[in-house]
Amino acid sequence: MKTFAYSAVDDSGRAVTGSIEADNWPAAESELARRGLTEIRPAPHADSNARTPQLSKDEAIELAGYIAQLAGSGLPLESGLRAFAHDAKSSSLGQVLDALAARLEAGHSLESALGTISDRLPPYVREVIVTAGQSGQLSEALDDLVTHERSMTNLTRRLRQAVAYPAVLFAFLAGWVLFVAIFVYPTVPNDIVDEFDVRSNASAIMLNSQQIVVGFFRWFPIALAILGGTIALAITTALWVGGKGALSWLFVQVPLLGPAWRQRGVVDLSGLLALLLRRGLAMPDALRLASAAARDPYVSSLCQGAAERVSRGASLATALDGFWTPATLTRLIEWGERNSKLPKALEIGRAMFGARFTQQTELTRLVLPPIVFVLVAATVLFTMSTMFTILRLITDLAS
Repeated sequence: MKTFAYSAVDDSGRAVTGSIEADNWPAAESELARRGLTEIRPAPHADSNARTPQLSKDEAIELAGYIAQLAGSGLPLESGLRAFAHDAKSSSLGQVLDALAARLEAGHSLESALGTISDRLPPYVREVIVTAGQSGQLSEALDDLVTHERSMTNLTRRLRQAVAYPAVLFAFLAGWVLFVAIFVYPTVPNDIVDEFDVRSNASAIMLNSQQIVVGFFRWFPIALAILGGTIALAITTALWVGGKGALSWLFVQVPLLGPAWRQRGVVDLSGLLALLLRRGLAMPDALRLASAAARDPYVSSLCQGAAERVSRGASLATALDGFWTPATLTRLIEWGERNSKLPKALEIGRAMFGARFTQQTELTRLVLPPIVFVLVAATVLFTMSTMFTILRLITDLAS
């Protein structure tokens, strides 16, 4: 006989907790129902719950991935979870996997075992697991959850890769120009050409080029400081006015990168809502959970506001309609609401904007690096040629 902790509602409507001895959880649940209790759920013992740490979103998604992998392979869950716990990257995840394995070994079903640790999961993941367990669709829900999160991780990685190479080139460009402006050109006298008679066109050209280059490198640090200050002021103002959501909206306005950032947010919004609505959640609840789960701060604030408008009777298309939401997505949502196919419409939108994101990142990969590379090469060649010109002037003056 094993001891199972439970929470339930008695015949007078009061919430009760306690423990019962039985061979397994189904037998314990049947005995509690025979005693007149309803809404019976497994509950961890107090000491066990205290030892189970809170999981981050990434850890919770990794947990869901392990369970989905085991459920799909047909391997024993208990031994599989023990093995994953041993190899887990974080100690928190390892402890939760061990706790799940212990509950399964004690006779709990997977749904009831997950229910005992639901308060250790992020709200979005917890709600998906709980509602899916109640509807008997836990395996499908975990697959959908893991697929969406891995897809978003992949999109984020591709966006970073598209930005990384141009950013490194631009940093090299700025560093090179600053090095020359601070350490090289200050050592060159401004009146080096005035020391001898300028009689030829070649000498006049050298004089003019020297003056232009020295002027450029004298003003570049000032211009760079002004540009950096302007960007810092814009970021600070956006954060002060609207928080991280306003900063995300500001980034959407950046050429080439902005559209890809926006499309990634649309993919996340569409995928989250489709996933949550398929689990049977009410629209306001789905929007609030999407707000908590979204990676883009602007999408989070958009979902939060849309949840309030939907609660007052607005349709989802009307609640999401605005500058940031693409008209294509709004029309798809309207079609889905009219035909009672909203999750399907959101899936179509997710696939559509995922393809647009791919096109935009590929365009960024093709266009941005050559532009920055040409700027770097031109600046280096220009600097070297003018330094050679100054050396010729010094040689002529010495002779």
